[in-house]
Amino acid sequence: MSLIPETAFPRYAFLVVGGSAETPWAITLKQALSPVGDVFLVPAPDAIRLLQERRYDVVIIDAGAVRNAARLVSDMLRQQPGARIIVATASPTWMEAREVLRSGAYDYIRKSLDENALRSAILAALGKTSDFS
Repeated sequence: MSLIPETAFPRYAFLVVGGSAETPWAITLKQALSPVGDVFLVPAPDAIRLLQERRYDVVIIDAGAVRNAARLVSDMLRQQPGARIIVATASPTWMEAREVLRSGAYDYIRKSLDENALRSAILAALGKTSDFS
């Protein structure tokens, strides 16, 4: 039995846009983030509608699963100004990084299968570390 109540740490809401829930990266991402929040994986066409319905603490876009990550970042920020959006890619390029960061993304990261690296990169958008400090 834990001496710290589950409510001692906030539960975050993470919206993951694009890709399949069965990919190794999506499975790793869910395992990395589930201890600190709820992970919602949706196809790109549903993302804007979901942002209209509720606020997410961090939005993670799978760049390989969307047509134009920079445009999606811009559209999301119009819908939810101040949203913390991270674009993840298996094949990072400086040109894509420049485009998504200019569009307002918080970060541009390489897809990793390391749970700790993913958790740290995403919690950084919340100003947190992986040890909840």
